[in-house]
Amino acid sequence: MQFCLRDVLEQAVGTGEADRVFFKAGSLAGSHFYDHFVPATSDVNG
Repeated sequence: MQFCLRDVLEQAVGTGEADRVFFKAGSLAGSHFYDHFVPATSDVNG
């Protein structure tokens, strides 16, 4: 699915814009992952 979506995006808006969209989506996914799965701690050293 990812590769098909990328192909369609590249055809519609170009490679540079497709790269920007995938980077932004990856950043958002990483932020949500961190917010939901990384436990909050006050002691970062262990």
